[in-house]
Amino acid sequence: MAYFPDLVKGAAVMGPNSEYTLPAGEDLSASQYYLVTIDAYWTVKCHDPAADPCMVGVLQNAPLEGEMAVVRVFGFSRAVLADSVGRGDFVMWAFGADKGKVAKFTPGTDGHHHDTGGDPADPTSYDIIVGQTVEAGSAAETPVIRLMFQVL
Repeated sequence: MAYFPDLVKGAAVMGPNSEYTLPAGEDLSASQYYLVTIDAYWTVKCHDPAADPCMVGVLQNAPLEGEMAVVRVFGFSRAVLADSVGRGDFVMWAFGADKGKVAKFTPGTDGHHHDTGGDPADPTSYDIIVGQTVEAGSAAETPVIRLMFQVL
């Protein structure tokens, strides 16, 4: 059990959080709380869904290339926002200039690849829910928020 007193304002959070460490495959010093992936050399890189649909977790530290990256694959985490979200919203990965950030998932507009016929070989043809927010925020005002993280 881990203790994360800063995850929920005014309350202690006890619970399992699964993490692992691998070398950073690029400079991630400005990417703390971004979504990340593992490349073919088993190094951690910022997740770019247009290039690789395999997002594996949220970066918990800010390593330089070659330093050890701590990646949370399940549990409570902070995440960087690409847009505005409300408390309880589902979030998905963001594309383009916002790669590595999370964006609000809008049912009926954004599709999960199982129900939209998205092509798994083309990650831009579908969206994957990666968690649910525990607080509201916006990229302009509160760019880092807390969420329950799990690739759904």
